[in-house]
Amino acid sequence: MTEFSATDLAKLEQLLGLSDKLLDAPKESFLAVIEQLGPYTAVPQVARLFDKLRPRLRELRPPRSPSLKRLLCRPFEDLLTSAPANQIDLVRIPRSAIGACWEFLNRRAAGEIAGLERRLARLSASEPERVYELGEALWSLAGHLLLDASSQKPKEVPALIGQVLVAAGPVERFKREVPTTPFAILGKAEGACLVEGIMGLRGRGLPIIGLVLAVAARAQSPAALIDLLRHDEADVPPELDAFVVSELAELAAEFEDKIATAGPETLAREAETMLNALEEVRKAIGGALPPGFEQRSFGIEKTVRTAIGTRVIDPAPEAIGIVLEADASPDSLRAAEAHARALRRVTKTAASVGLGDRAEAAISEIRGRFVACIDEELSRPRAAAGLRGVGDAAYRAIRMIELLAGPEAARPHLIAALGKTAAR
Repeated sequence: MTEFSATDLAKLEQLLGLSDKLLDAPKESFLAVIEQLGPYTAVPQVARLFDKLRPRLRELRPPRSPSLKRLLCRPFEDLLTSAPANQIDLVRIPRSAIGACWEFLNRRAAGEIAGLERRLARLSASEPERVYELGEALWSLAGHLLLDASSQKPKEVPALIGQVLVAAGPVERFKREVPTTPFAILGKAEGACLVEGIMGLRGRGLPIIGLVLAVAARAQSPAALIDLLRHDEADVPPELDAFVVSELAELAAEFEDKIATAGPETLAREAETMLNALEEVRKAIGGALPPGFEQRSFGIEKTVRTAIGTRVIDPAPEAIGIVLEADASPDSLRAAEAHARALRRVTKTAASVGLGDRAEAAISEIRGRFVACIDEELSRPRAAAGLRGVGDAAYRAIRMIELLAGPEAARPHLIAALGKTAAR
């Protein structure tokens, strides 16, 4: 455990006092505090603060001086999670495990680690190739030590850290070939890079799971890797199936958290994404669905059904119908348009969870009101309709029909309205 002087601790206490203000602090102030907190990341309070600030850290990407501990984590950084170790499965690495692994390495290979520390101190971030060469030596040393330790003390040292580190070469090679994260699809060359890495590890008698999961963690759709490996006649490790299911569960939890606060358009999009992901996992895993998966699938579908029913479909008549009110505010008109787009988008999703008729009925009801408004405007004598011939409410109704049913459905009404205006 790193020890700090009284002066260090006093400075740290002062910095932690700013934690509540950091998320909204100006960029320069935020980065200045982060730089000063850098040496104290081993302190639990600082580690928790960094977890809280991680979204902004990812956005700003402050420059960080090389450190051997940070370099150790590079191959498995995409697999890290802030969840407590007792709340995660074996396909993620808890951040809390890093400290224990680092202490273990310093006990088992103190001389080698000290030598690597000295070498790294002579390098800078502007020498990435030399830093990478040093990293290769660190990953090889640490990977084999941690693999041995995890087989003897699995509760103290997560096996996955060692499994990724012994595969660090192929992992880093893949990251150079496919730098985008999350990547959407793998081309032929990128897929070949992954399969080549797998074959190389197998040829050396090393586990492949670290490479497979490190790549899966960078994928927009981890389930697609299952199809890729099957297509190339490479074995699909059961841990990849577990990772895919784990990612689906996390996506479902995130969706559930958004239900109460997300707008209808966001909810419609996320519901579609959720069900597409569920179907993709079903197809990828096939007949080897893990125990309890169908029950979890039913729960996801029920959550989606409740969300789009109560937050998109049922409120739609009132939320969209407000455009017919003469005193509707610009904000309420924008909200009505957003809700109309959401309702149209959600029809396919609604059908797949048993709400198709309910969605169609809502659209039919709203569209009927708009058509009636338009017909009433068109039937009024021009003198009663005013100089424009057709009132604002009719044009708003036409716009809503376009959003709900498409341009073809709105076109006849628009032609009729424009015709009356031109004939005034």
